[in-house]
Amino acid sequence: MVEYAPERSVTLRALDDDRMTVAYAKAYAMPATSVAALSARYRRISAALQRSDWPVSAPTSLGSVADPRVLLLEPMPGRRWGDSPNADLVQTLRRLGAAIATLHDSTDAQAVGGIRDSADAHGWLPRFARLDVARVVHSAQLVAVARPDVAPHALRLAHLLSGGPVDAGPPVLLHGDCHPKNILLDGDQVALLDLDQSGLGPAAADLGSLLARLRHGAVLGEHSEGGGDGAGETGELASAFLTGYAEVRSLPSAGCLRWHTAAALVAERTLRAVNRVHLPALERLGDLLDAAERSLRTGGTP
Repeated sequence: MVEYAPERSVTLRALDDDRMTVAYAKAYAMPATSVAALSARYRRISAALQRSDWPVSAPTSLGSVADPRVLLLEPMPGRRWGDSPNADLVQTLRRLGAAIATLHDSTDAQAVGGIRDSADAHGWLPRFARLDVARVVHSAQLVAVARPDVAPHALRLAHLLSGGPVDAGPPVLLHGDCHPKNILLDGDQVALLDLDQSGLGPAAADLGSLLARLRHGAVLGEHSEGGGDGAGETGELASAFLTGYAEVRSLPSAGCLRWHTAAALVAERTLRAVNRVHLPALERLGDLLDAAERSLRTGGTP
């Protein structure tokens, strides 16, 4: 077993007689998960990246197994950034930025033309809805109900976010779970992993999610926040990620990035602290909401 998500999925490594990895098998607990649709999605994304000029790839589906709840994926070469004793997170984030931009740039007209609310077995990609305005506002409202002590702050953010992003741009192929843990590095090659939440939506959704993750880490003491001007380790990491992205394609507008960063802090980081009972984040819930409001109101690096 290599990964376990309680009540959702478990990932196993399949070995041959020489104990070499030949596949990864991901078994899903939820009956609503369509493994056939996920399999088609992985094949479509892998094929799209193969057409790119950049050294970015993704695992493809290896076919079906007897159990319809199991997705079989090809193994990818490389190491996770954290497996190196001298892991360089700044350089990793720059490469992640370039890889995510390559994924966004691989979007084709056929994929956008097939956009729909849910995936299907033909490989059509679902619309990425986690940062829809209505869902973000509802997330803030749920936080307010669960934690009355921060309710005024949460409801103020709900109001500030209710206007939605400015100039979100055309839909692109999103990763859906943009995080350094979801890449493998193999020389110049970068492999994007864990595409279960991929879909079509504004490019700023992936970028804002990663920037929110950095702000979340700073609040919890994983790295330093620095000053309000984006200085410090968080600003350096965010700048590296955005620089890598800009090497491949143009960044979304600053206003759009700020909105999606704040939205992700609310709908992903803050709400998950509540519904997954993440004690370290629950203790700093007010600080997370402060970070979301700063991201929304201030200019510069989100």
